[in-house]
Amino acid sequence: MEPENKKKDNTGEYIVLGIIACLSIFMLVSSRDFRTLGKLFPQIISGLALVMCIVQAYLTKTKSGEPPKKSKKPANNLKNHYAVVGIGVLYLILLPFLGFILASIAMLVSVPLFLGYRNQKVIWSIAIISTCVFYYVFKTLFYVPLPQGLITFI
Repeated sequence: MEPENKKKDNTGEYIVLGIIACLSIFMLVSSRDFRTLGKLFPQIISGLALVMCIVQAYLTKTKSGEPPKKSKKPANNLKNHYAVVGIGVLYLILLPFLGFILASIAMLVSVPLFLGYRNQKVIWSIAIISTCVFYYVFKTLFYVPLPQGLITFI
């Protein structure tokens, strides 16, 4: 057992964050040469990745001296991980048949229900609002064709 006052060495995590940050900066710089509409998506993704790397490095630095908190429940429930991956695979299978809107709403409702969240109003409102936002961003801003499925009038 390690003594509780010993600081955790986070060198490996900083190295991974540095690599991801360098790749994000490279993508930001190299996407300048893309066409006007074609550079929006890689710039947004690489910018978000860079911001997340900086935030994660800050959180790692501030929490490195604190001893880990003990929780009552185990943090990693392998059954839940496999089930969420299974729901994701089922989503990918149903996506061409149901379409983006119906499949996304079904997935965004089924995952919290499976994990034990029971507030129906919150689940359905988040699922519908998130799906509408994703649909608008990908269809209108990024010009990504999404599967129509059963809803062909959109």
